[in-house]
Amino acid sequence: MSIRLAHAALAVLLLATALSTLAQSPGQSGFTLHARARVVLTDVTVTDKNGNPVHNLSRSAFHIFDDKKPQDIGSFEEHTGAQAAVMPIAAPAAPHTFSNDYLLHPPPAFNVIVLNTDSIDVVTQMYVYKQLTDFIDALPPQNSLAIFVHGGEFSLLLQNFTTDHALLHAAVRKAVPVVRMPEIRTPAELANRSCEAMHEIAVYLGQLPGRKNVLWFSAGSALADPTKIPTVDYGALRIIYDELEASRIALYPIDVRGVEAGLSLETVLMDEEAKATGGRALYASNGLAQFSLKTIATDADFYTLSYSPRDFKQDNKWHKVKVTLDGGPYTLSYRTGYFDDGANASDPSDVKKVRMLLTSNGEKFQLPGNYDQPIIFQAEVQPASSVSLPENTSTVPEKKNEAIYNIRYTVPAADFVQQNIPGGQRVQIGAGVVAFNQYGRPVGHISQKFTLSFDCDKLSKAPNGKIYFDQQFSIPKGQNYLFIAVWDTLGGRLGTVQIPLNVAKRVEPPHDQTGQPRP
Repeated sequence: MSIRLAHAALAVLLLATALSTLAQSPGQSGFTLHARARVVLTDVTVTDKNGNPVHNLSRSAFHIFDDKKPQDIGSFEEHTGAQAAVMPIAAPAAPHTFSNDYLLHPPPAFNVIVLNTDSIDVVTQMYVYKQLTDFIDALPPQNSLAIFVHGGEFSLLLQNFTTDHALLHAAVRKAVPVVRMPEIRTPAELANRSCEAMHEIAVYLGQLPGRKNVLWFSAGSALADPTKIPTVDYGALRIIYDELEASRIALYPIDVRGVEAGLSLETVLMDEEAKATGGRALYASNGLAQFSLKTIATDADFYTLSYSPRDFKQDNKWHKVKVTLDGGPYTLSYRTGYFDDGANASDPSDVKKVRMLLTSNGEKFQLPGNYDQPIIFQAEVQPASSVSLPENTSTVPEKKNEAIYNIRYTVPAADFVQQNIPGGQRVQIGAGVVAFNQYGRPVGHISQKFTLSFDCDKLSKAPNGKIYFDQQFSIPKGQNYLFIAVWDTLGGRLGTVQIPLNVAKRVEPPHDQTGQPRP
């Protein structure tokens, strides 16, 4: 399956149902004219001459310019790394059980490492392994980290956010060094693959609140200069930068080739993409571990400013943003521009608006106020043979060289739109799985809709009002990675979890059913 087919599978599985219901959810008649405004959100890190974060700066000390025109600051907030760190995800809450409950305690900024092994030779990968090992060993215990790898047809989440150094080391060992089949790719093809990888990661990180610092390890530029004609399709590149802005992702491109690579056009592009997203680049340097530690130590301390550009025209052009600060000397890092294409426009009339859902039978529902927040859920993943299933559970046949697994979902009833039925309530839940092998290739997917009925009074007496259901799927034997999702088919809320799953080959008994020795 190609990468575009993989994207299509994900889109169909996770978004089609939710988006189709959201499209009809307003339940309004006639036409409504909305005045749309562009709100630009800018995270600004401020350091002194020694590279240390500067705190307690006032709103009046900051000045923002959009294409050299001064702007009024609409909101201002300071974030400090001293705030609560993300909850450690050292191990599942129960055996074989995984959850996205770390979203209940988000840190000021999420730190992510991406190892783009597409263009890194094996010898350099060994050097990267040593640098990342030193980095993890020196990482303060309160700092959490997630690790992705991109070197196949899809980007894999090797380790979700955790403070457990043993799990982080294990993820690095899975990623590098790895010998891949020899491929001859042009710079344009490599850049396009990097764009695909960034799109996948931006979509995944988009469900997380706040700022994300993405340390992108590769042998050269990950994307391209957004203000010039790039080596990749310009329209696709604009979409990528829109996604990075919407997800508040700051790129930190790191050239793993070190000093010997020197300076080149690629390093210029690395600088440009870092500035465009609010990060910093490292090249012509062997200090990969030191740079990564410094980034994580300082970039959880930042200021968030927003403004609405005057004379908003949606002209599809790149707008340059400049932030200045009174006093100093200071060093500022921030997103230096955006595409004014309307992709991240906001509708002021939607603020604190009561949202109603109109179903096909004419019944109206008020959507929960937190409709745009992820669903927090648990998924217990075990071989189907070891699970006792309720009656009428849908099962799937086992295929050759595959194994049947069961997912037992635990979801909060309050996160779904509830319909009144005789004797209780009903919710409609979508659940699905996309599986990838260790090379990033899709190897299977399943998507189902579950209609569950319950009594609210009895449910209120249950622990935290949870409801449960099971789903089975067939998966090839070997090392796999699962993208698991649940969504409200009426309200559109979504929750996702990614986990590794090693499907062992079944051990056959020494004799067959007739008692004869197996060949």
